Amino acid sequence: ARMCDQTGEELSPDNEDRFVSSACSGGAAFTCADQVPMVDMADPNVAYAFAATPGTGPRGTCGACFELRFTGEGHYWSGDPGSQLLSGKTLYVQATNIGYD
Repeated sequence: ARMCDQTGEELSPDNEDRFVSSACSGGAAFTCADQVPMVDMADPNVAYAFAATPGTGPRGTCGACFELRFTGEGHYWSGDPGSQLLSGKTLYVQATNIGYD
């Protein structure tokens, strides 16, 4: 996946920028603005996002797409208000990098 700096400028994979750590670990690499989650303007019940996942091994998720359908029930608490607000919505997620987790 591409990386950007804090201003949104893409970091080059052809020089030292490719060794920059993620902002999550104190580095200077951020998600590029065109890779942030977005709601479908034609259908506000549909959204699209990107995610870092374990990209190797038996599941080999890197590049795969997933459809998440929200039922309105929380995993740990069925009455979770955040889960209820998502009821009936769908999120499409593409695994774009390994995330090293």
